[in-house]
Amino acid sequence: MLGHSEVNCRQILRRARQHVTGMRPRFTASKRKQNDLLERFLQATGSGDLNGLVSLLTQDAVLHTDGGGKAIAVPNLIYGADNIARAILGGSKKFAPENLDPQIVQLNGEPGS
Repeated sequence: MLGHSEVNCRQILRRARQHVTGMRPRFTASKRKQNDLLERFLQATGSGDLNGLVSLLTQDAVLHTDGGGKAIAVPNLIYGADNIARAILGGSKKFAPENLDPQIVQLNGEPGS
């Protein structure tokens, strides 16, 4: 079905399982880059800048949401930078208070808002 031998498929599966269980980051970013990205994200979402938000996302990005049973969450995955940006901006307009003033703080040693 995949056009690969059974042995090759087993190897691909083994590597995928190792990658998932390894829980290692794909890359590391400096605190400065993390803060810059977060500031640009907050600026784009706060001003409703669709193009600015899209430019921060990779085209193959996938948005997973989980409200933990207590908050509103999108029931399906959202694929692609443009669709994700539209969902974030639409959700911000619909659910965020108008007087929201996001602040960058340290959450578990990482920048967050």
